[in-house]
Amino acid sequence: MGAKAVWMQDTVIHEEAGKKAEEAGLLVVMNDCMLRKHRQLNA
Repeated sequence: MGAKAVWMQDTVIHEEAGKKAEEAGLLVVMNDCMLRKHRQLNA
């Protein structure tokens, strides 16, 4: 698939999945909103 990251939206927290993803070399974001982050970066 070629994924480079795993993004888990607001209220989604799964430490085991995050750890496995990091061990596989993926960037992990948990409990964050992509739209809110986009607005913060483009403010």
